[in-house]
Amino acid sequence: MLDDSLLKKIDDALSCRFLIGDINFNIEEKEAIREEFFSVYSKNSKGNWKDQLSNYELDIISITLILVAKNYPKDWRGKEFWPKIAERINVYASNIEVEMPLPYNVLTQIKDRLADPFRRRVFFKSKQGHQQYVQSIMFQAYAPKTSIEAFIKLVWTLYCSVFSFSYDDKADRELCDEIVDKLAKKNSMDADLEDDVQIGGSFYQIRAALKYGFAQDPASSTLLLRRILDYTNKIYLEKKDLALKAEDDYLAGLVENTVRGLLTPSLRKRKHNRSLPTVNKSAEITPSFIVSNQGKLELVTNSIRLDEGFIGAKEAVLKVWPVLNGKTLGNPICCSNPIVASDFIPMVEELKVCIEPLLRIPSQSICLHVVLDVDGKAIYEKDIERFFILVKGKHEVIGDCHPDSYTLYFSNLFNVSQCLKIKEGFEKTGPNSISFISNSGDYITSKEQSVSFRSSNDDIVFSFGPATADTGITATIQENGKEDIVYSVYRKMDFLVISSGKKENLEKTQVELVSDGITSYLKLAGTLKSSGNSITIDLSGLVPEKRYTLKISKIDNKGTVLFLREPMYFIISPSAGYSFQNTKTIVPYGDDTLNMQWKFLCFVGTEIVKEGKSPAVIDFTVYNFKDPNNHRIQFKKKEYEEGFLREDENLKLSFEIPYFKWALDENEPVSSPLNSAIWHGDIYNNELIHVESSEDFKIFVNDTPLSPAKKKGYFMLSNAFYNQSANEDCIVNAKIFRSGKEQSIVLLKITRYPKFYLKNGVKELFDETEEGTKLLFSNCYCGPSDTLFQIVLKPKHITNKPIEFQGNYCATDTFPTLGHIPDNEYKITITAEYSHPNSIEKSKSILINDEDILIGSENGFLYEGVNSLKFKKYRCPNGMQQKFKKNPISITNIHYIEDDELPIYSGKLKLGKGKPMDVFFKSKSEDNILLYYKDGEELKPMSCTSDGTDFVKCSPDEQKYFTSRSIYCEVK
Repeated sequence: MLDDSLLKKIDDALSCRFLIGDINFNIEEKEAIREEFFSVYSKNSKGNWKDQLSNYELDIISITLILVAKNYPKDWRGKEFWPKIAERINVYASNIEVEMPLPYNVLTQIKDRLADPFRRRVFFKSKQGHQQYVQSIMFQAYAPKTSIEAFIKLVWTLYCSVFSFSYDDKADRELCDEIVDKLAKKNSMDADLEDDVQIGGSFYQIRAALKYGFAQDPASSTLLLRRILDYTNKIYLEKKDLALKAEDDYLAGLVENTVRGLLTPSLRKRKHNRSLPTVNKSAEITPSFIVSNQGKLELVTNSIRLDEGFIGAKEAVLKVWPVLNGKTLGNPICCSNPIVASDFIPMVEELKVCIEPLLRIPSQSICLHVVLDVDGKAIYEKDIERFFILVKGKHEVIGDCHPDSYTLYFSNLFNVSQCLKIKEGFEKTGPNSISFISNSGDYITSKEQSVSFRSSNDDIVFSFGPATADTGITATIQENGKEDIVYSVYRKMDFLVISSGKKENLEKTQVELVSDGITSYLKLAGTLKSSGNSITIDLSGLVPEKRYTLKISKIDNKGTVLFLREPMYFIISPSAGYSFQNTKTIVPYGDDTLNMQWKFLCFVGTEIVKEGKSPAVIDFTVYNFKDPNNHRIQFKKKEYEEGFLREDENLKLSFEIPYFKWALDENEPVSSPLNSAIWHGDIYNNELIHVESSEDFKIFVNDTPLSPAKKKGYFMLSNAFYNQSANEDCIVNAKIFRSGKEQSIVLLKITRYPKFYLKNGVKELFDETEEGTKLLFSNCYCGPSDTLFQIVLKPKHITNKPIEFQGNYCATDTFPTLGHIPDNEYKITITAEYSHPNSIEKSKSILINDEDILIGSENGFLYEGVNSLKFKKYRCPNGMQQKFKKNPISITNIHYIEDDELPIYSGKLKLGKGKPMDVFFKSKSEDNILLYYKDGEELKPMSCTSDGTDFVKCSPDEQKYFTSRSIYCEVK
């Protein structure tokens, strides 16, 4: 007798809703079952088999037959069943010889036991009505194994074609029923049930047991098909739970092993090409818009399973015409696909056509006439109209959205600036497309189509009709003792749409409009219309030059008034506006955009500057544009003017200035200098550039535009950079579009070879300090940080040897300092030794080649090679020049000391044959000097006789000795 756990497992296998062979038994369990079968066989086969075997005996015989059939490794046909079964069982028999087939009365009892109301196994019958015990057992045992594997391969073919690489067990059950029904009809019992099954051009070794199952046990066959499809779908989508399940589920293991061998990388990629769900009827076709991998806008139709009337069909064709004023224009854009599996379940694959050329018709909307026909018979024909097409990622989105990156497509007459209301700028990506990043509260509106962007479904969003003219001005009304009220200023109002992600948010709402202290409650009639999740209010008839407050509220069950959002304050002033006479955009580090005065006109009603008066002038240099949040100008109007302001009020106007700011990656604030430079090895994978701008713009690397990243305000720099030539430097530039004009600015240079960027010559590389000469290479060097520099200085005036230095001088925190370099004019050469990214080979480049540089003062070598200064003339106290009467007078041993107002030198003064004395002199020119002596630490002018024949170190008495004046020398 078997133990209880194994008996329960046998009962589970015989009773489970799947096929009996689904339950796996381990080696020990199979050995125990086999020994118990030998015991039952031995006890019953010695005499006649009983007509009433026990349920225990019947279960042991049944599970043994199933296990032996299930594990037979080769292909076999039904008539070989009993010999094969006997052969496999007798391999393990020692004391008895098992003979097959089993007696008829035993098989009948097995059938009755397995077909009882609790197990409900179906036993097949032949066309003549004979019981097919063998085929019934083989069906439950998944035997032969080659047959079930062939069926799995057929299901894989259907998964790729009919199911379009996507299976939904709930949605596709009806289709599975249809497939089993077709398989039953295709393999009717009139044919040889052991022949291969042909579908399309392929043959499948599906044997009789499965064919009987299709026809006589469609419920089990359909469940089998559904499970194979579900497992296949999990393998295709790389679900990790199937391999674990395959240990206990025999069918899961079969599918795992079979499908893995069929799934090639090229087939796996096809799942990315499915844009829309597959449909079963032409009435369910819902064309949509997608962006192809090439970045083109396409119209796509669903893949379609056709009915039997299209068996044998050859081709499906999609035709798209543009429509203008209700009429189709020109010839259609077409594409076609062959019909798949046309002899079984005919399939039309997805059809796609690029519609970007059709956007250029002179229309405010995109209207297309779409026809899909199969072998010339139209199965779908309809006009499709969009006022704009909004795409997120690759797919069209319809209805309200969460803030994210989007692309907008539109026709030629669509007014983008009027219909797109976003806080940040957009990038023009084509003649009829833009990309932008939305924020909560942004919206797109047109006559018949609108989209609001909200962070939550609970948000209530205001959006305006396209005719609304927003000036961009805010007017703050200030009154002593009261909180400031900020009004938005409009030249014209259209309708206002109040929308929410939840319909109940707008139920039982009331809208108040306050003006001049009078409150009007707008009713659901006339100016206010309610539908779905939005309320539309017509504000076009409001009186101008007035202030308005709009409040939206609802009354709860307790009668409490709940305001659903902050009031909306606005002013309608048809003449309001401002303009800049200079069209350039402010860039925080621009040389020609910051220090300028811009003229503007700004007026609201009768306030500020009346139309026709001279424009006011604002000096932009007083504003700190390096503050990333400072994008607005504010000023006050204090004088009372009758009409718009009351006597106790002041008005403060605020309006946005045009700005453009940028930085690489995560740097904040976004205000990097223009014309920067970066080494190409410092551009990393996924490098981004961050831009904030009030204007429309495009960013380029050379001529390649940058694509927007997912993160708001960021663009993918590395992608465009890696597409450039590897041997040339790159320029990252911005094109800013304002008032119909284009402004180009260079943001960044990406260098392939190291170089210095010098504005004022090579002198920028050196800073002479008391400690020595600092090397400022890092201020202007663009190259790898581990560059080894070699510096050679060849003196021009003093016959010293060349001075050479070598080292890595890229430090930025503490600049490297060399020793004192003698004052001189030099010829300088700087060579860089470096390696390119991802390379260990060293390269050399001459950065500075034999250029002139002055180190120190040129006065240091003014008297280079001079042995003496021989005195020739002197300036007398009366201002006259006279020759020296005493000869010779000269200065020798000349040394440079320092620069003061004039350069100072030391030397030996020799008067005739007298003893030389130490003196100092200041040189007005090489041959014109002033003599001094040192009194302590102070230099004092020397005194001389009136005839210039004698010089002494004393203060002049203006009688015998006078202050020494200019001496004119002969340089020798």
